[in-house]
Amino acid sequence: MVKRQQLKDAPTVTGIIDYYIERYAKRHKKSWKEDERLLRKDLEPRIGTVRAQDVKRRDIIDILEDIADRGAPVTANRTLAVITRMFNFAVERELVDATPCAGIRRIHQERTRQRVLTEDEIRKFWTGLSNG
Repeated sequence: MVKRQQLKDAPTVTGIIDYYIERYAKRHKKSWKEDERLLRKDLEPRIGTVRAQDVKRRDIIDILEDIADRGAPVTANRTLAVITRMFNFAVERELVDATPCAGIRRIHQERTRQRVLTEDEIRKFWTGLSNG
């Protein structure tokens, strides 16, 4: 477990990730494992050893653009959301003075899908209800 004093001395991004997962995500989110996966997969290898206070908006944008460039723009959006929440938590806990995520927009504009069942699908569904 990460000690608060260690984080105050010179918190690295990895230290902030550990603190966020333990103190916030595991306690408040059922999807904490997905948060951890996103942070450890793309953020930590790139800037994990950097002091959290020294992370720049450009660092975050570069990571998100790389995720989108590998064909995962929705994952880039999810990663931005988790990184933003993590840094906001670090600001709340006075581990960093400001979040480098301020002003970063989602990489990909997501659209909700609407799908209508075909007549054949409705028949199969209806038949399945009467057989169950």
